[in-house]
Formats: sequence, C-alpha cells, structure tokens
Amino acid sequence: AAGGLPLPLSPLALLAVNLLTDGPPALALAANPPDPLAMDAPPRARDSGFIDGPLALRACAVGAYVGLATAGAYAWWFLSAPAGPHVSLWQLTHWTECIPDGDARTFVGVDCTAFDRPEPRGVALAVLVVTEMVNAFNGVSATASIATLPPWTNPWLVGACAAGVAQLLGILYSGPIAALVDVAPPLPEEWVAILALAAPVVAIDETFKAFERSRLHDRAAAAGNASQSPPAPGSQARF
Repeated sequence: AAGGLPLPLSPLALLAVNLLTDGPPALALAANPPDPLAMDAPPRARDSGFIDGPLALRACAVGAYVGLATAGAYAWWFLSAPAGPHVSLWQLTHWTECIPDGDARTFVGVDCTAFDRPEPRGVALAVLVVTEMVNAFNGVSATASIATLPPWTNPWLVGACAAGVAQLLGILYSGPIAALVDVAPPLPEEWVAILALAAPVVAIDETFKAFERSRLHDRAAAAGNASQSPPAPGSQARF
C-alpha cells in the first residue's frame, strides 16, 4: 500500500465498492432534473473535447480527496481511534518489521496482529462508500449548487444511495459476509469520524461548481456582446 501502510481494503471489499457505487446510483443520475443553467451556456465549439480542463481537474480533485480520506481514516484508526492500538506513524509505516524475531525495542507494547485486524478495514470501507454516495448527490447538476438543486429533486438517486448504504450496513454487520470481506463494523464514535470525512466532498465540488457558473456567465456575456456588435463594412452576406 502507499506510504508503507497495510492494505486498507481486500480485493472482495473493492469489488463490493464497485457494486455499491457504480451500479444503482450511477444509473439513477440519468433521472436528474433539467439543469437550470443549461440554456444560459453558449454552444460548444465543434472541436471541443468531451471533457475539458476544468472538468478533468474537478474529477481529479474529488477523486484525490476520496482516496486520501479513505487512507487517512484507515491510518487514523491505528493512530488515534479510541479502540485502536495507538501506534506511532513510524510503527504503522514499518509494520512489516513487527515480527517476533525483529527489533522488539521499536514495537514495545504493540501486538503485531493489530496490523491485520478487520476493524480499520471496516472504517476505510465505510468512508469510501459513504463519501461516494455523498458525492453522487453532487452529480444532480454539473453547475447548479446543491442548495439550488437538492438531492431530493431526483428521488431515484436518493433511493439508490439509501439502498447502497443499506447494503453497506448489511456487509459490515453481517458476521459471515463481514468475515468474507475482511471487515468489522465501526463503533458509534467511528461513525462520527466517517461522516465528518465524507462531508467535505460537497464543499470541494461546490467550489468547482461556483467556478463553472462564473465561467459560463463570462462566456454568455462575451457571446452576447459579439452578437450585438454591428457587422463590419462589406461583411454583409450576399444573396
């Protein structure tokens, strides 16, 4: 794993993430209401790409935050969570050295089996899925604020995300399935941290939406000024 951490999620957990976040929520986005700013934008250039620079930057920023939040939650459980082992960052990133024949002085009082416990993987899985579900609400509109077009304007999306969260809880709190995915259910105080880590994805996307609205306004104003400008002498079309 990156940074020397143990693997935050097992292959089966990653498969569960794909099934929960790339299925019903993605399909439900097709039922979004019309974007109120769609007709304010000037026509796209014929040679413009399907994904422009600002949209690519937006996707990268959101994706980077989701990844950092997931890895951060996993590390937080080891470092600071009430039920965690409270190891140091050095011990966490050098966990492979915590073996019976290793240097015991650097892992005094640390149970080496703690680095393979399912509890931090449960926290990481919950952060990843919940953050993706919250981010799905950002997709109701590419430009309008979530305050203008709230998630419940697309009931299908709300239902799909609710079903995804219910399935996540089923995985975490069903003993045989949790053991198969190698996770354990988070404690109540850990759920508080999970929700706190999921919320900033809205602020990140709202920042990019505000920039996009400003860009559309500038483009529309420029197009309007160009259409109102008198034609240059000799430029009238001949019929």
